[in-house]
Amino acid sequence: MGADNTSHFIQLSKDVPLHTFLGIELGEHNEGYGELRVPIKENLINAAGAVHGGIYYILCDVAATFAFSTVVDENTFYATHDINVSVLRPAFSGELIARANVIKAGKRIGFVECKIFDADNNMLAAGRITKTILPAPDTLQL
Repeated sequence: MGADNTSHFIQLSKDVPLHTFLGIELGEHNEGYGELRVPIKENLINAAGAVHGGIYYILCDVAATFAFSTVVDENTFYATHDINVSVLRPAFSGELIARANVIKAGKRIGFVECKIFDADNNMLAAGRITKTILPAPDTLQL
């Protein structure tokens, strides 16, 4: 259902300065699933030498949006209205892999689960994201 929307999201994502700054690379996706990868670089590290917790939040939100783009059509606007991310363990180097799955996409609300792993498949964080679904405004460039 959302193939055209997903292609559009992939293209738009390349132009988001924050995505470029973080080094986000969109990866595998299919209906209800989206994956992204981010190399751990100096700009992601906090004072303790680990990935800053806010990075997990951002990655869960972007991965959830990517997954959600696979289940809604191109005329649908969706925005995060609630997100909860639990950080389970620190990461210091390597790569972050965020995997998001749409749990349910209704007419007005959608639910997505996201888990972040390191390259050794250790779970680093888990998030639940709620999306509000609205008709796209005429002036919005999706």
